[in-house]
Amino acid sequence: MDGMMWLDWPFEFRTLASPVDSQVWSGKVPAMVDTLEFLPSEAELIFGEARATLRTYRELVEEALARLPVALAAEEKAAFRAQIGGDPSLGNAMVKIHELFRRKGVAGTVQFAHRSFMLAVASATEEQARVFCDALQVPKGLSKRWKDLRGTNTMDRLAEYAFELAGLKKPPETLWLAARSLEQIRHCIAHANGDVTASRHELNLRALVGQVPGYGIDEEGRIVLDEASGRHAIDVFSQLFYHLYEHAKLPGMPVSS
Repeated sequence: MDGMMWLDWPFEFRTLASPVDSQVWSGKVPAMVDTLEFLPSEAELIFGEARATLRTYRELVEEALARLPVALAAEEKAAFRAQIGGDPSLGNAMVKIHELFRRKGVAGTVQFAHRSFMLAVASATEEQARVFCDALQVPKGLSKRWKDLRGTNTMDRLAEYAFELAGLKKPPETLWLAARSLEQIRHCIAHANGDVTASRHELNLRALVGQVPGYGIDEEGRIVLDEASGRHAIDVFSQLFYHLYEHAKLPGMPVSS
């Protein structure tokens, strides 16, 4: 967003523990009850599953990245040295060259994985925004559904539906700006392959360095992400929808007897 004002960062999110992870949020259903008459709404349960899936996906990605072989194995080094018969110095040079390309290859894979995860969170945000807004339609007596909103920007459409049409309380400004910042990073990754110099929001993207956990820009002007970016994206995603469901007070689903 051109001309956007950034608040002081970093900031901390409150943590909402869930008695049944990803399914029953303690803000909706008391944790200490023997018999539940109502579950949270269907939309809330869908959100809980989406959140749990993102967390599992991130863990699997980081576990796979941690297993990537950065250093050459002894057998690989021996094979490269053998390609240069009888000259140890040239053989060692061959090993160093391949070690350099291995490190670059691994670094590129890590960035691809972290950028892909950022896109996955953005996609989940858009889908959960649709689920949430459509769930609001009947309780709030609205004529429009998510698909009826104009534009393609998820956060703009969510703001229009949840706050303007449904009249829900807006989230804290720091949380909302955090979500908008992640959306802007997502747009640069999706539309400019992470090259901030090709984005019309370059100044804003550069201003986020040191403010968004795990986010940076290298000397070539490309977005670089580390593990912290994924944790932060899930935190923002979670807290945003926790806020929305807390204030929407959607009717729960009755538990079958």
